Amino acid sequence: MNRRKRSSNSTIFRNIRSKLRQADYSRDVSYLLVFTFLYKYCSDSLKDYFLSAIEDKEITLDEAFANPMYREMFRNDAFHMFGYYINSPEAYIDEVINTKYSDRFFLSEFYNAFRENIEFMPNSNYGKYFGFLFNAFKRQINIAKLEHDSERNLLYKDLIYSISKLDIYEESFPFREVFNQICQFRTINIDHDPDYINFILTELVCASKSSPMDVYNPFLNDASSLIKLSNKFSLPYGKSYGKGYDEITFCVSIVKLLMNYFDLDYVFLEYGNAIDSVDINGASYDVIMSKLPHVGGWSSKPMSKAQSKEFAKLYRRKNGINMVFMIARFLFILQFYLLLNN
Repeated sequence: MNRRKRSSNSTIFRNIRSKLRQADYSRDVSYLLVFTFLYKYCSDSLKDYFLSAIEDKEITLDEAFANPMYREMFRNDAFHMFGYYINSPEAYIDEVINTKYSDRFFLSEFYNAFRENIEFMPNSNYGKYFGFLFNAFKRQINIAKLEHDSERNLLYKDLIYSISKLDIYEESFPFREVFNQICQFRTINIDHDPDYINFILTELVCASKSSPMDVYNPFLNDASSLIKLSNKFSLPYGKSYGKGYDEITFCVSIVKLLMNYFDLDYVFLEYGNAIDSVDINGASYDVIMSKLPHVGGWSSKPMSKAQSKEFAKLYRRKNGINMVFMIARFLFILQFYLLLNN
């Protein structure tokens, strides 16, 4: 198949980064960025597959969509291969930008084109997770406010246009890596998992297995630990479980898992407190990932010399308590694992 000309993702990334410095650091912008990357990935993944399916049929994509036989074939293949289906050729991201970009209410049309034209199989996890994403986008993105400010409106449209020109197939700077780096900007600024405890527990539990099957991370964050473990074994696991408590980070984790080829029908995530158990009947795990959650923060109030000495004593004492807590927690998880395997 003759694919479209490759774009330079690194050049476009620098352009996006430059524009983000001009943007407001608001929830609207954060969620709009996540929405656009998700739309781009889903749209191009489907469209590229459909074009490859008809490349030797002497028929255009619009003509294929107008043909009931091809349309049904597209729909069935999309459900089984991707988990979702965009049901109109006019709803694919490049078509929306080509036909609607100059409209006064482009942001509204862009948002609705994706949300209103994507379908899922009944009772699939894809429908559940996309439903969560769309509900979050609806609550957090104030389209009317973004469109009201004409200067900012142009900036947001320009950001969407730049993201739409990224190449999801480029290998030198992969699309998912562009998304990873955008998520590290203060525009989104999500938390990533530390590696120290995850690495220890993963190596410990996987010592007797050629590869993990069912994996649970009670502190999901951006799903980076699940993805790293998957990359280590080349393929996603049988089932992945996780819990997330921050909404924007939870949304990002779903998008990242999708971009890293996780089948969402085998992913079981809950939005809530990690202290509560995952409510999955009969769930058992080959790997349990964990980390100590961040508690408290640093005070920027200046201290006197006497206060500084007292703080140093208190810090050393707390540090010792934390170390004991870490060791006790590690031994508890080890004991839990040994019980499961006896």
